[in-house]
Amino acid sequence: MKQKFLLILLLAFVGLGASAQSFTNNWEISAGNAAYPWLSATVGTVNGLAYNPITKKLYVAERGVGVNIINPATGAVQVSPLPSTLDKGGATGLFFTKIAVTATGEIFATSVNTAGKCDIYYWTDETAEPVKISDDIPTSEWAITGGERSGDTFAVSGSGANVVLYVGGLKALNVKVLVKNPTTHKFEINKTIELDGTKQGYAAGGISPESPDTKSNIWVSGFYGTTNYQIRKYDVSNGASIAELADGGLDATTGVPAANSISKKFLAVKHFQIGTKKFLAVTGAYYEYKAPPNTVAPTGEELALHIYDITNAPSVVSFIAGTKLTNTPINSNVVAAADVDFKKTVNVDGSIDLQFFQLIPRNGFASHTITFNADGTLPVSLSSFNASLVNNQSQLNWSTASESNNAGFEIESSTDGISFNKIGFVASKSSNSSSKLSYTFNDKLASTGITYYRLKQLDLDGKFAYSDVKFINNQILIKGITISPNPTTDVIEVNGLNMDGVTFGLFTANGAKLNTKGLVEGNKLSMAGLKAGIYILKVSKNGQLLQTTKVVKN
Repeated sequence: MKQKFLLILLLAFVGLGASAQSFTNNWEISAGNAAYPWLSATVGTVNGLAYNPITKKLYVAERGVGVNIINPATGAVQVSPLPSTLDKGGATGLFFTKIAVTATGEIFATSVNTAGKCDIYYWTDETAEPVKISDDIPTSEWAITGGERSGDTFAVSGSGANVVLYVGGLKALNVKVLVKNPTTHKFEINKTIELDGTKQGYAAGGISPESPDTKSNIWVSGFYGTTNYQIRKYDVSNGASIAELADGGLDATTGVPAANSISKKFLAVKHFQIGTKKFLAVTGAYYEYKAPPNTVAPTGEELALHIYDITNAPSVVSFIAGTKLTNTPINSNVVAAADVDFKKTVNVDGSIDLQFFQLIPRNGFASHTITFNADGTLPVSLSSFNASLVNNQSQLNWSTASESNNAGFEIESSTDGISFNKIGFVASKSSNSSSKLSYTFNDKLASTGITYYRLKQLDLDGKFAYSDVKFINNQILIKGITISPNPTTDVIEVNGLNMDGVTFGLFTANGAKLNTKGLVEGNKLSMAGLKAGIYILKVSKNGQLLQTTKVVKN
């Protein structure tokens, strides 16, 4: 089983904390990097990316230039002797905006046309010349009215003869659904989904099919000018709006939205499914930078990448995880462009790694990975685990960044760091949570010397995973004190102490304190009437604990 606790192995006297997040940030390129002039050039130079699962390459569409080929492991642009861009077939002035790839590696890209109708190009593979498939569709069929423009948003589902294209735009009133004619094999406009009928840009932020087949519904995000529209899902078969997600701005401190909501300021949307669970990844927002003193305060969406569980949307929407660009400035993104895609890897234990690729024009280009369980739940993310001495007792403190399907934590201890025994259990404060939760456990019966601790996190379905090991060296042993005989059948004696002010505390192995009244005489403690087993003896003087010892009664 892939370890579910995302910890760095640290063994320390007072338990150094280990840092972890739900996302692992793989690489990030900031605007201004000389090797990526398209990232920081004129507003809107790039705003589309897509991952090809066949070639295992990443593509970034660059307006007026072409489609850059990127190494997804590093973010580096592919260089000689391999081509650094897709073949343009001799075409010039291409206004590439969005790019999409099918599950079988077919590549499509839109090039916004000043006449309103967008051009669509198709590559059978990474080495092919492009085919301009939009020439097969009469301009009149695009129903361009009132200055509409399409091609700013784009997505695909299916593949081969069954591929479906979805085209939206900055000013478009609708989404065009294109399919191949089974006889001519040319693309035709199969449906026109009227998103509102009166408002432009309902799908200007992003389009994402809900499934890879040809009968998929679509999710859209949109805006017009500085007005954002709530994220919606449409039934492609009849064009009906079947879900509208509540808008919730991000908390200024935590960056987390209100319950059951997604900020409508997010632009790019990407739907994915693991098991029966459905999710949306969202990123980017309109942002206009103004120099002080007229600075426009960012609201959090501009550089963020969020994942939401929308399995039971719109009634239940759960924020799952989030990250953001870290070392980039917030430059103007007044064309409100952004994109997100991912690479999926199934691990040998059934867990699933999703490597997300995030593009925010003029700000940053980055990759982040998050791991899901096979059923779509997230592993419990332990953000810290500390062990320390507090009032001569071992105190364990830990916190989780997120929890999913979590029953709680068994606490285990060991005197040799090899053989561990359960000494307690702390139930989860929330079986499913994307917020920080903190926990504490006190081991009142820890023996003198070194004691090792670990957590055994238990899922509701019985699966479990261990944390790293921490240890505490309890040096309260007072030289000269002896406790004998041990094991004993009757009486134990404590020697080496002036007995004035000395008290004995006797506990069962489970921590229950026993009544020692009538059993203590001077430095002797009678155990004759007790059952055979292991007991804990604590010796104190004037209220200060001197020594803790395990005593075996035969």
